[in-house]
Amino acid sequence: MLHKLSFHVEPAAAAVPGETEPLSVAVHPLVNGQRLDPSGRYFFDVGLVLALRAHNAAPVDFFTCSCGVAGCIGIYEPSELRATADTVSWLIPTGKHGVELVRLPGAGPLLQFTFDRSEYELVLDDLVRQLERVSSSHGGRGVDIWACSEGDGSLPSLGARIAEERERAVAFYDREAWRRQVFGDLLFSELEFTHPNGYIGCLPLENLAYMLSSADHFHLSETAMAHIESVIVPSFRMGIERVTEMARTLAWTAFVHQAFRSERSPVGHALGHLKSAPEWPAVSFALVSDSRTFAP
Repeated sequence: MLHKLSFHVEPAAAAVPGETEPLSVAVHPLVNGQRLDPSGRYFFDVGLVLALRAHNAAPVDFFTCSCGVAGCIGIYEPSELRATADTVSWLIPTGKHGVELVRLPGAGPLLQFTFDRSEYELVLDDLVRQLERVSSSHGGRGVDIWACSEGDGSLPSLGARIAEERERAVAFYDREAWRRQVFGDLLFSELEFTHPNGYIGCLPLENLAYMLSSADHFHLSETAMAHIESVIVPSFRMGIERVTEMARTLAWTAFVHQAFRSERSPVGHALGHLKSAPEWPAVSFALVSDSRTFAP
């Protein structure tokens, strides 16, 4: 069953002569004419929705805190935007760590709203025009629809800001999709090492992969991605001996600089000056699962 999407834009406050800061405008989504968050408890990240349009994205938070951190208001189960050639779907968990929204008839613990893709994009286009009219009616002041916005108003138009956010969001979610596809369960695995003095440290295998490929975590080149995908990750899956062999190809100082103190490390034990040791100390290794991480 296809749903109908629309938006309610709360009127901005009347313009005050001399003010130039962007207008703070709240936008609320309606599905089949019903507002999903009638209590106004959450901040609907319409800026992200406009930036992504019909681009696959996960994990994503349609509803969040106004500070931009969903966990701030108890949301730990992320949502997903799923697009096909014909439809766009919002998948929103509503359990203990999800979002508390109005439940439409027939909805289960995972809300899934599916929209006709052509209509969906037309609705977004209409919303942008509506926001631009709000801006025009207030002397051309910009509109602030962004979570944790600094309201600098430096961009010439709403369209320019959306285009900038789209470039950033698409790059981020494409990288997230690549991480899940390539690393899979290894995203939640760490190489743990125990120093002879009792200190226990750990390094996520994903971080180790970036170090071995000499790659910047946030600006992966196609060459680095291909090397990680075809060489490093398959080697990691051979087991602990291969992982430690690869780790030891790095300088000890470089390896330990990127490592974290394990929660299992005894109190009072530290590496101290041993971090600058010229050679690898006689550490022992283990592969562990990072149970602290919420799986998507």
